[in-house]
Amino acid sequence: MTLRVWHISFVATILILVDIHTAAAIMAGALPDTPAARVDPNVPSSPWAGVGSVVVNNNNYSGVAISRHYVLTAGHVAGGSVANPVAVQFVLNMNGDASDKRTADRIDVFPTQSYPYDDIALIHLPDPLPEGTPLYPIDDEPTALGTIYTLIGYGASGNGDIGISVGSSSTVKRKGENAIDLLPTTLDASGRKGSFYLYDFDGPTGNGRSGGPTLGNERETTVATGDSGSGAFVQVDG
Repeated sequence: MTLRVWHISFVATILILVDIHTAAAIMAGALPDTPAARVDPNVPSSPWAGVGSVVVNNNNYSGVAISRHYVLTAGHVAGGSVANPVAVQFVLNMNGDASDKRTADRIDVFPTQSYPYDDIALIHLPDPLPEGTPLYPIDDEPTALGTIYTLIGYGASGNGDIGISVGSSSTVKRKGENAIDLLPTTLDASGRKGSFYLYDFDGPTGNGRSGGPTLGNERETTVATGDSGSGAFVQVDG
């Protein structure tokens, strides 16, 4: 039997948290593709059932279960709640609703976190996530240009060539794909360096600002507000 495992990319996660794109969250392609077509069902059989909504002071973001007690998210999402972790909830929707809400008891922020660099935080849950929750190992292999990632998050949506038309929800997760166009080590004039990847929305025609071909109108996506803290996934060994 071949083991099929989805790995969350550590480098990819850093980029998602950067929130480079300002136009949209996990978006549909151009019409006739729709935001509804990008919704992933909240069922235990979904490979993305371990991706949940991170709610901070009633604002929706995203996070990924990496163990039954730890959720990986963005430093800029949860880092402001270190002194008040009960302001952070992880909402797991495996069973079709938002009934599984777990309040954090600790937030651990990467020691050198300064947005957008090292923008990582861990949410600790005192009560373990349910048996059977998908848990995602972190992929530490080098990221290559052209690598295709699956993007999963709880942000808003719309059409990539128009803009947002559907608000974010703690019970609606969306999915899409994109390919890596650029691999910069810095994003500003601060002098700091990190590992980032960039991609653009190529839509149906392949005319994104970073170049590269499109994955097709029904696959191509990009992320922004509400998807902060979400995961980018790559399949390893099958």
